[in-house]
Amino acid sequence: MRKIFALLLTLTVAVSLAACKEPSDIRGEYEGSTPTTVPTTSTTSTTSTTPTQSFDTGRVNANKYTNKFAGITLELGAEWTFMTDEQIRQNNEQALGMMGDKYEEAIKAASTFTDMMATKSNGTDTVNITFEKLTGTNLLMTEEQYANASRNSLKEALESMGMTDVTTTGGTASFAGKDHPYIAVSAKYNGVAVYERLVVLKCDNYVVVVAACTWQTDTCKTILDAFKAV
Repeated sequence: MRKIFALLLTLTVAVSLAACKEPSDIRGEYEGSTPTTVPTTSTTSTTSTTPTQSFDTGRVNANKYTNKFAGITLELGAEWTFMTDEQIRQNNEQALGMMGDKYEEAIKAASTFTDMMATKSNGTDTVNITFEKLTGTNLLMTEEQYANASRNSLKEALESMGMTDVTTTGGTASFAGKDHPYIAVSAKYNGVAVYERLVVLKCDNYVVVVAACTWQTDTCKTILDAFKAV
């Protein structure tokens, strides 16, 4: 179970790493052409989502998560357990080598960090949020470009983690009241079906990846549909 839990966390990070191509590669892939995995009629935002306030991390209160910067909130039932703000902080400090008394400054400078993680009582279904800070020419990436760059490399990353029968599809769907690109993943791990759906939001110079993962039965969209706009 611990290995499965680690895979769920690594999966979202893999999306971020897959999208972090050199700026020249990104321009070459998308310049003068329309990404094949995003319909030309898509209403998906091609610019940053306008934040309601300056950059800040999310907060968990009881079984409700809110991030005003990203403009989203999620309230789950008693069968779900959120990592507390302190647990998230400890996770980021350990992963990124942060010092406790420099946490706020370190988060602002970090290239990636976890902002939320919740696990269902069945021990496998999860939902998590990862932030990635864009720099240089990558700041010009749209949500669609980020999602497509991630999708193109994600299959190989998942197979390297021991998953088989990996397929990825992309599209556009409503999330917290707005259209955003998503990546849908299906795979098998030790013969068990695994599903994940990742939504990409761009807020100023950050990309926010919201990921739901379920096993045996695909209920990822149902989890993501619980998100509301702040």
